Amino acid sequence: MNASDVYKAKLEEASRLEGRLAKATGEDRRERLSDGIDEAELDAENVAHCVALWGDIDLERADFDALLKEVEGKSLGGCQRWRFGVEVLRAAAQN
Repeated sequence: MNASDVYKAKLEEASRLEGRLAKATGEDRRERLSDGIDEAELDAENVAHCVALWGDIDLERADFDALLKEVEGKSLGGCQRWRFGVEVLRAAAQN
């Protein structure tokens, strides 16, 4: 599995949740689905930042700690996006 696969999966998850949101009743349920959509879209965006920096990362061979160390000290906004993206990729690799 590569980073681009995780990106696509996160976008598909957001799309699937949007379909469920359209049919959902009840404010609590709609709010949870909306939060899930936001999270999946943000995860996809953060992974896209990682792909832009490092290319399509092979999750089986990736050294996630080295990737995190590499982004230390970069601009704050970028650093956070890359760091969160790496954590999304690490979680995907573990599943």
